[in-house]
Amino acid sequence: MPDILHKVGIKSSSPDNVYKALTTVEGLSGWWTSDTRGDSKVGGVLQFRFGDGGFDMKVVELQPGSRVLWQVVDGPEEWLGTKVTFDIKQNGDWTIVLFKHQDWKEPVEFMHHCSTKWAVFLLSLKSLMETGKGRALAERDQARRLGVIRTPPKERTMTSMTRDEIRAPKVVDRSTFQTDLDALRVREKAHMRAGDAIAAARRRLPMVEVNAATPLVGDRGAVTLLDVFEGRRQLIAYYFMWDAGSPAPGQCEGCSFYTSQVRELSFIHSRDVTYATFCQGPHPESARYRDFMGGRCPGTRRRGSRSRPC
Repeated sequence: MPDILHKVGIKSSSPDNVYKALTTVEGLSGWWTSDTRGDSKVGGVLQFRFGDGGFDMKVVELQPGSRVLWQVVDGPEEWLGTKVTFDIKQNGDWTIVLFKHQDWKEPVEFMHHCSTKWAVFLLSLKSLMETGKGRALAERDQARRLGVIRTPPKERTMTSMTRDEIRAPKVVDRSTFQTDLDALRVREKAHMRAGDAIAAARRRLPMVEVNAATPLVGDRGAVTLLDVFEGRRQLIAYYFMWDAGSPAPGQCEGCSFYTSQVRELSFIHSRDVTYATFCQGPHPESARYRDFMGGRCPGTRRRGSRSRPC
């Protein structure tokens, strides 16, 4: 069965300190939830509460400075019997935490939700270790905003909500609807024409000449800006706001959403146009992310640029 896997690097903090944050009530309260209690020794049960929700974890294995293993004994039905593992190791100035939530009975949709929330709390652990302050949940409303408390299905269905609760438009006769629609179309057309005028003004903006020999790094190594055109007359260049060193969930959501949809390029190639994604940062790092996201388009970075986005 699939597992939830995460990896987080913690700067300038020893494995022993990280281990302590994972094995004491005080440490766990600092990065997960302030409502933590129970016995953190092997065979004991830790209780984590988030308002009206939570989990009970039995401590199964403790290896000082290197490994923590829990088993879920109470909580959401999908979690029961699953195991949560933290493997800790030193790598230079970094302490690496390899996280695994395993032994799910089946690959349910709830796993995606849990994976995101585990990532949030692991970053809270990183913050606690590096700055002395985590982002533990302390209040019910915080838990609801982050989705830790699972709202019962009856509260999420449209049939259990009133029209006022979902802010549904009022019901009117056909003639009233048509009158309001006609008035709205006048505004829509004015908005569209204004947008067309702005777009036309943008096309008439003056140009600044760019050096064709500007150095870049791509899949083929060092290239120039002119090389990126691949012999075609025009180039569409998308600038990805890359955050060097950040994990995949920390990269720009908008850029990820846009670039992951760019797949078939034969149409624009037939129009003598090339497409490429640009970013600032180490090319191997952004290339791995592109491959992970299933991208098929070339990516380049400016040689000698800072390893973080503008």
